[in-house]
Amino acid sequence: MDSYGVVWQETGSALVAGKLELDCDRLRLEGSDCDHLTVCVLAYRDLATVRINRDLADRLDGRPTLLLERSNGDTIRIASLAQAGIVSEIAERLAALELGSRTA
Repeated sequence: MDSYGVVWQETGSALVAGKLELDCDRLRLEGSDCDHLTVCVLAYRDLATVRINRDLADRLDGRPTLLLERSNGDTIRIASLAQAGIVSEIAERLAALELGSRTA
Protein backbone atom coordinates (compact mmCIF):
# COMPACT_ATOMS: atom_id res chain seq x y z
CA MET A 1 0.00 0.00 0.00
CA ASP A 2 1.38 3.40 -0.99
CA SER A 3 0.78 6.53 1.09
CA TYR A 4 0.93 10.23 0.16
CA GLY A 5 0.66 13.43 2.22
CA VAL A 6 -2.36 15.35 0.89
CA VAL A 7 -5.06 17.89 1.58
CA TRP A 8 -8.56 17.13 0.34
CA GLN A 9 -12.06 18.46 0.29
CA GLU A 10 -15.29 16.58 -0.23
CA THR A 11 -18.36 18.30 -1.67
CA GLY A 12 -19.61 20.86 0.88
CA SER A 13 -17.03 19.95 3.54
CA ALA A 14 -14.04 21.64 5.15
CA LEU A 15 -10.48 21.22 3.90
CA VAL A 16 -8.72 18.24 5.54
CA ALA A 17 -4.97 17.60 5.84
CA GLY A 18 -3.70 14.05 6.12
CA LYS A 19 -2.74 11.08 3.99
CA LEU A 20 -4.03 9.16 0.99
CA GLU A 21 -3.44 5.43 0.76
CA LEU A 22 -3.87 3.46 -2.46
CA ASP A 23 -4.88 -0.14 -1.94
CA CYS A 24 -5.63 -2.82 -4.55
CA ASP A 25 -9.38 -2.03 -4.69
CA ARG A 26 -9.88 1.34 -2.96
CA LEU A 27 -8.30 4.54 -1.78
CA ARG A 28 -8.42 5.74 1.79
CA LEU A 29 -8.11 9.32 2.99
CA GLU A 30 -7.43 9.98 6.66
CA GLY A 31 -6.75 13.29 8.33
CA SER A 32 -7.93 16.18 10.44
CA ASP A 33 -9.79 19.39 9.71
CA CYS A 34 -8.42 20.89 12.98
CA ASP A 35 -11.48 19.74 14.96
CA HIS A 36 -12.26 16.21 13.85
CA LEU A 37 -10.59 13.09 12.55
CA THR A 38 -11.96 12.35 9.09
CA VAL A 39 -11.77 9.10 7.15
CA CYS A 40 -13.03 8.63 3.60
CA VAL A 41 -12.88 5.27 1.81
CA LEU A 42 -13.63 5.18 -1.91
CA ALA A 43 -13.79 1.96 -3.93
CA TYR A 44 -12.27 2.36 -7.39
CA ARG A 45 -15.43 0.89 -8.93
CA ASP A 46 -17.34 3.93 -7.56
CA LEU A 47 -15.20 6.42 -9.53
CA ALA A 48 -16.88 8.03 -12.52
CA THR A 49 -14.16 10.57 -13.42
CA VAL A 50 -10.50 11.16 -12.55
CA ARG A 51 -8.91 14.38 -13.80
CA ILE A 52 -6.42 17.07 -12.85
CA ASN A 53 -7.73 20.62 -12.45
CA ARG A 54 -5.07 23.15 -13.32
CA ASP A 55 -7.26 26.29 -13.37
CA LEU A 56 -6.59 28.64 -10.47
CA ALA A 57 -10.26 28.67 -9.44
CA ASP A 58 -10.29 24.86 -9.07
CA ARG A 59 -7.10 24.52 -7.02
CA LEU A 60 -6.78 23.71 -3.33
CA ASP A 61 -4.41 26.11 -1.56
CA GLY A 62 -3.15 27.22 -5.00
CA ARG A 63 -1.87 23.73 -5.84
CA PRO A 64 -2.71 21.56 -8.87
CA THR A 65 -5.69 19.50 -7.79
CA LEU A 66 -6.91 16.01 -8.58
CA LEU A 67 -10.69 15.81 -8.98
CA LEU A 68 -12.36 12.49 -8.25
CA GLU A 69 -16.01 12.34 -9.20
CA ARG A 70 -18.04 9.54 -7.70
CA SER A 71 -20.74 7.77 -9.66
CA ASN A 72 -23.32 9.49 -7.39
CA GLY A 73 -22.05 12.93 -8.50
CA ASP A 74 -20.18 13.87 -5.30
CA THR A 75 -16.61 15.07 -5.76
CA ILE A 76 -13.38 14.91 -3.82
CA ARG A 77 -10.60 17.39 -4.62
CA ILE A 78 -7.07 16.34 -3.63
CA ALA A 79 -3.78 18.28 -3.61
CA SER A 80 -0.32 17.28 -2.46
CA LEU A 81 1.06 18.63 0.81
CA ALA A 82 4.67 18.66 -0.38
CA GLN A 83 5.28 17.70 -4.02
CA ALA A 84 3.16 18.92 -6.94
CA GLY A 85 4.13 15.89 -9.06
CA ILE A 86 2.36 13.56 -6.65
CA VAL A 87 -1.04 14.65 -8.02
CA SER A 88 -0.07 13.46 -11.51
CA GLU A 89 1.32 10.21 -10.11
CA ILE A 90 -1.89 9.48 -8.19
CA ALA A 91 -4.00 10.32 -11.27
CA GLU A 92 -1.95 7.95 -13.44
CA ARG A 93 -2.18 5.14 -10.89
CA LEU A 94 -5.95 5.58 -10.51
CA ALA A 95 -6.45 5.66 -14.28
CA ALA A 96 -4.41 2.44 -14.64
CA LEU A 97 -6.37 0.72 -11.87
CA GLU A 98 -9.69 1.87 -13.29
CA LEU A 99 -8.73 0.77 -16.81
CA GLY A 100 -7.53 -2.58 -15.49
CA SER A 101 -10.79 -3.27 -13.66
CA ARG A 102 -12.88 -2.40 -16.72
CA THR A 103 -10.91 -4.67 -19.04
CA ALA A 104 -10.79 -7.58 -16.60
